[in-house]
Parts: sequence; C-alpha cells; structure tokens
Amino acid sequence: MEALRYSLRKSALFFVFMTLVACAHAQAQTIPPYEVRDLVLDTADMDFGGLYVDIEGAMAKLGVTRLQAHEIQRVMRDELETLSGSPSAIQQAPHLKQALADAVDSVVNRGISPSGFKPLTFKKGEFVVVFDLDETLLTHWYRLSKGTAQERRGSFPLALRDTVPSYVDRGTGDTVAQPKLMISGSMVQLRPGIDEFTQAVSVLPGCKGFVLFTAKEDRTADAMIAEWKKRDPYFFSHVLGVLGRNHLRMGNGLAKPSKDMRIFDESLQHVILLDDNESRVMQKELCFQIPKFNADSYLVAKGTGRTPVNASIVKAHELMLPYAAGAIEHCADEAALGPANALAQCWSDGLGNGDGTAGAELTGFGVYLHRQGIDLPAADLTKTFDQPFEFEFSRPLSGPFPTFKAGKLQGSLLPVQ
Repeated sequence: MEALRYSLRKSALFFVFMTLVACAHAQAQTIPPYEVRDLVLDTADMDFGGLYVDIEGAMAKLGVTRLQAHEIQRVMRDELETLSGSPSAIQQAPHLKQALADAVDSVVNRGISPSGFKPLTFKKGEFVVVFDLDETLLTHWYRLSKGTAQERRGSFPLALRDTVPSYVDRGTGDTVAQPKLMISGSMVQLRPGIDEFTQAVSVLPGCKGFVLFTAKEDRTADAMIAEWKKRDPYFFSHVLGVLGRNHLRMGNGLAKPSKDMRIFDESLQHVILLDDNESRVMQKELCFQIPKFNADSYLVAKGTGRTPVNASIVKAHELMLPYAAGAIEHCADEAALGPANALAQCWSDGLGNGDGTAGAELTGFGVYLHRQGIDLPAADLTKTFDQPFEFEFSRPLSGPFPTFKAGKLQGSLLPVQ
C-alpha cells in the first residue's frame, strides 16, 4: 500500500511538472511573429548612443504593456552593448536581431523586469512620486577636491569613473566647440533633506511610493544605488523601482531620449515628477523643475568646521526638498477634495509659481525662505543652485572604458528584411 501511495505521489508530481512545462511552452508560443523593423526605430541617438525600441509598435505587435516595452528595450540595449563592446549604434547593429529576440523572450516569457517596478492600480487621490537622480537627489561629479578626501554626512565613495565629454567650460559656462574628456572623482553627495522629504510624503494617504528614473548610464546607476541602499534602507523601503538610461524612449517626434510618465500611469493622473532637467521629460507639464543641487556650493558653504561658512546657503540647500514635499502635500489635499484629475491639474499648474519653470520655482522658493527668516539676494540664490550642464557618460571601473566619438549616422542601421 505504501509503495502504491508513493507511486501515485510520484505520478502526480510528474503530471504537475509536465503541466508546468506545457504551460511554459504554450506561453512561449504566444509571441506573434515579428520583424526587427516592427519593433526597433530606424533612428539612433548619438549623445547617449544605441538603438531604441518603437514603444507603441512593440505594444501593438507583441500585445505587451508600456512598461514591458520599456523593459524589452532595457534588456536589448544592455545585451547590444555586451555583444558589441561599444555604445556605438553602428557597431551594435550587427547584433540587433539576436539581442532583440533575447530581450523579448526574457521579458515576455520569463518575466524579467530590470526596473523591479510592478504595475500599480490607482484610486482617486493616489499617486506615485518619480525622482530624477543627478542634480535632483544627488551629485556624483563635482569639483570640490577636498570633499572627496574625507567622509561627510550624506557622502559615500563609489568605485566608478565618470567620463565627461564636456560641451561647457566649467569656469565660464560658455559652450565649447571641441568637447574635452574629463574624469570625475569617486564621491557621491546626497542632497540634504531626503529624510525629511521621505517622512513627510510617505505618510500622505494617497502616496503609493517612490520611483527613481535617471538618465544616468544603467550600470553606473545600479552600482550607485546598491551602495546608497546600504546606507539608507529607510528611503529605499519606499522605492518601488529604478529605471535608467536604457528605459528612456525615442520616437513620437522627440529630439532626444526622454522619460515617459505613462510607464507608471497611462492616464497621467497619478504621477508626480521631480527633475532638474525637463528637456528629457516627455510630459513637461508634470515636471516640478526643481533647482539643481550644486554640491560644490553646498560643501563650500558648510566648510569643514562646526560652524558653517555661510549658514544661509546651507539652510537654503537643506530646505529645498522639504519645500517640494510641502508642494506635494498641497496637491494631495487638492486631489482628495477635487475631481479625478485634480492632482495632475494642481501639479501642472506650477505649484503656485505660475509656469513651473526652474527660474519661477526658484523665485517661489525665495519667498518661502523669507518666511523662514532666510534672506538671500536673487543673484546669490541663483548662484547657489546653478550648475553648468554636462554631457555624462559613465561606466563602472570594472567595465569597458568608452571612447567618445561625435558624428552623424549615414543610412539605415536596421537589417534589410
């Protein structure tokens, strides 16, 4: 009898296993046939390099969600760089068919999700906060050489090297015709006020959590966040996912790879974005163009002693994120009382500053500082948060060190069908 029960259990387990295999096989067959041209744009970006998925084309052809289409692009672009050993779209093109097929299989059949973000459903008044990284929540590359030699609160060393083909003279701010290759230090400085922001916003009834969405190179961002997460598990307990450069999109008339907030909410009624650079944002009306975090300004004002060199500038830096938290709380209150689109309307109205631009937001912030008893002349306030734009191109120290080449593409990079 015992042998019979054992045999039956074994048969049942075998049946379950074969059923799972059959289901997996059946799922693998659900991907419709496609050509590379159906899913990949016949354009490339020469700044960030590489080829991009036609997001809407992938959604229609494969029956995937917008998030899945972006995840397919991330996996494809990662593999293209690995196979070619280059960020150049020209050198990646011969590997495109294999990388695309592997990416579709990984995301659709195996459920691979590099971002870790899971789709959300929203009720009225609920929202997710999307953060940019560089010059919004942190600065990875700054000039204060003394700051890289010692541990500071909010700083941590990072085994990365940033290569920056700089189009801006950092001394004058003028554009230069021939970019110079510059290499960063290995420190990250976090923007002060992150804890206060997290404490204030995470407890709002409508807040579903935070997402990090950076234009920083993916492997560099992954390494940076892994190190940061060790030091701030409280903040990351509220982070729902991390998206990087390979999640940016092209197409739809975009001049440069951009962040699409529809990844998180197709209706755009439940997304709040804080980003210092709206030029890489598809829905600019949903961007709080937060003044840049200038780590040089902050560290110089703090000094190395117990007393700050310039207490007003230090306080201005420390209050920027709490100020943004107050704006979110205001819009969350509006959403709780108003119609379904109240949150998005409040956010797109510019948070009370009229047009939502960084300059206007800085003016509004100056008024806020005055109420806190901190008076900074407009010129000093602008200088405090100003930082020349840099083209950033980075890799971990263990990875390949890219060569920057400017130039234009000639002809199509897609295979002839």
